[in-house]
Amino acid sequence: MTTTGDSGPHRAARTEPDQGNEWSRLGPAVARTQDDVRSSESPAGRSSSAPAGAESSSTKRAPVAGSTSSPWADGNGSTKSSTMTSKGRSSGPWQVLSRLIVGLAVPLGLLALSVRLVASPLFLWIEYHRPGFPSDEYGFDAGERMSLGSQGVDYILNWAPPSFLGDVRTANGVPWFTSDEVSHMTDVKGVLQVGLGLALVTVLLAALFWLLRHRKDATGLIRAAVWGAWGTLLLLAVLVVLAVLGWSTFFAEFHSLFFADGTWTFSASDTLIRLYPTQFWIDAAASVAALTVLGCLVVIVSGYRSLRRRRKAVTPQR
Repeated sequence: MTTTGDSGPHRAARTEPDQGNEWSRLGPAVARTQDDVRSSESPAGRSSSAPAGAESSSTKRAPVAGSTSSPWADGNGSTKSSTMTSKGRSSGPWQVLSRLIVGLAVPLGLLALSVRLVASPLFLWIEYHRPGFPSDEYGFDAGERMSLGSQGVDYILNWAPPSFLGDVRTANGVPWFTSDEVSHMTDVKGVLQVGLGLALVTVLLAALFWLLRHRKDATGLIRAAVWGAWGTLLLLAVLVVLAVLGWSTFFAEFHSLFFADGTWTFSASDTLIRLYPTQFWIDAAASVAALTVLGCLVVIVSGYRSLRRRRKAVTPQR
């Protein structure tokens, strides 16, 4: 019932039913329905509404630490803010460099280690005493070969001057090694020590990068090492095929990469040829290849196992 003296707006306000009271008089169930309608009409309600049976945003599983489902997850599985800071952007080159160094350290380190194991008195002893190794047609026995051969191996590994090898003489005072042989061994010494030094520096840098970045990029570094091992196996396969197809050509081309023509060829009666005949270099190359392959397999197997453990560690338990 309205009062006839009231103005239009006041009259309309009084006659409009109070929706809140109307809904509440219909009972608590309908009142709840009214709340649902209001929440669905609001922007927040529309964004939070979901089909029946779907999980609400408050009941969804919290992201597992280390999950890689986030597009901002790094190589280690940890999530980061979608806003990239200048510090995050500057870490890109270091990530590429660290992975590159680790990948290069695998072939260089394994080859250097294999060469160092072969360039040893132990390998000489095995060669000179194994059945089928060619004897010296000029009279060296295994003991004399072992003594003089060890002198040559020691020279290419130490820092001694050329006189270390040039002063090795017979009982009559005649040098066992000619000046050309000493000069070639000096060239070998330089190439070998530069190669071993480069491999050592690369391995040390890889170890340093691992210490500095393994918490941020362990997965990436492990993958780089594994790919470095696979690349080494591929390179070895190519070299083995070339060596099998023509050892003489392979041996000559290999020497021409590091030594000037005419400085590494000798007669059959020279001491270097008598100590290190063709069969010696075939066995040495095969031993270096076998040791390197073994090292690559160790890196690959251990790398894949480590990656598998890391994946299991970040996989959410269902």
